[in-house]
Amino acid sequence: MKIAVSGKGGTGKTLIAGTLARLFAQDGYKVLAIDNDSSILTYILYVYILIIH
Repeated sequence: MKIAVSGKGGTGKTLIAGTLARLFAQDGYKVLAIDNDSSILTYILYVYILIIH
């Protein structure tokens, strides 16, 4: 399955994508998330995912 989240800035795309990735990972799916934004938010979300699993 492939999911892409796009839109204009400031609409919560990273939060939505990170939440979806976390939920899929919790359900046992293998997840690869790629963020082209220079913000560190996605990295922080995925470190959190790795810590809780």
